Amino acid sequence: MHPEDPDEFRTWVRSWYAEHVPAQLARESAGDGDADYVAAKTQWLRELNTVGFAAPHLDKNWGGGGYSIRQQAMIYEEATRGRAPDVDMFILSVLHMPATLLNAGTPQQQDEFIRAGVDGVIWCQGFSEPGSGSDLASLRTRAERSGDEYIVNGQKIWSSHSRFARWCLLLARTDPAVPKHRGISYFILDMQTPGVDVRPIRQSTGVSEFCEIFLQDVRIPASRRIGQEGDGWSIAQSTLVAERGPNALPAIESLSVGLDWLGDELDLEVTAAGDLTAAQATYGSLLARSEAIRSLVYDAVEAIEYNQEQVNLASVIKVATSELLRAVTDFGCRSSGVDALFAPIREGHARPLVSGEWFTDYINSWGLSIAQGTNEIQRNIIAERILSLPREVRRS
Repeated sequence: MHPEDPDEFRTWVRSWYAEHVPAQLARESAGDGDADYVAAKTQWLRELNTVGFAAPHLDKNWGGGGYSIRQQAMIYEEATRGRAPDVDMFILSVLHMPATLLNAGTPQQQDEFIRAGVDGVIWCQGFSEPGSGSDLASLRTRAERSGDEYIVNGQKIWSSHSRFARWCLLLARTDPAVPKHRGISYFILDMQTPGVDVRPIRQSTGVSEFCEIFLQDVRIPASRRIGQEGDGWSIAQSTLVAERGPNALPAIESLSVGLDWLGDELDLEVTAAGDLTAAQATYGSLLARSEAIRSLVYDAVEAIEYNQEQVNLASVIKVATSELLRAVTDFGCRSSGVDALFAPIREGHARPLVSGEWFTDYINSWGLSIAQGTNEIQRNIIAERILSLPREVRRS
């Protein structure tokens, strides 16, 4: 049993991570082969499951922790502060897939997949396509009904960890004759099905987290469709909404840890009144931005806790966090001088957002401005849904 008092709960979580974080942290070195990497991540996931930390938001019946929204926030914060390995390749398994199936899946789909995903079966996502990344509704992958099956042809891209995945959350067009948002259906794809070809994409950071998925005459049983035919777009929103709430806290904590490192390395603490150096002024500005974003995240947490409208804070948080990550890693590069440019590009697997290898972290930071919906799309959402600006400005 865990303590209910907030201060005692945080102390308990912090102590658990201090005792259980493995000595070889995320095993992200170039020497780890794929099998060793997956085994290490799976072992860590199952260790987290002993206290419900891998899926703290899920009910215990599904293998989660059943923690309150406030407790979830503390768990995410303390995991990052304790430099615990993340569960990167299981994000779809513990977050997106359960949210989707609990919203629109059949009882049989829920029973078959949710607990297994939390226990370590890897899922990936087949949403984005070449030429339709920002406009998801324009996807062209086709799923044609043939008896009790769908035959799927098309291509997906930027699918994280799909070379390790057994299952995929897949969007495909089932009716090209209706408006684009209404002709999409949602499927569970077995990645071992004949006709599925996964090709890793080597990134500029040296890792191959993303993959392309090619689908040629892939057969999916109709029983693996989620929801009704044509409901894929609306159901997909439950998948994307799963990224909201306290899940932004690991990124904020990573940035805070990185700023702590920079403060220690550069002796940037301001101890007396007077003019600030340029480095001190920049450092103070970044700290202030970090705390402002943290405040926004807790506003979202409080809104969820009290069942209040979130006014699309997730879009604001996403844009602010990704831009701050780029600013912090850029500051780290500049502060480290020319030596930062000679840091090795290490091949291997997914990296933490902030590793202290500032040049590689800076290159990696640009990905967050694209992931989870590009910042440009998020700004449109902010303009329309928060600021109530018109969609189109007519010019005479």
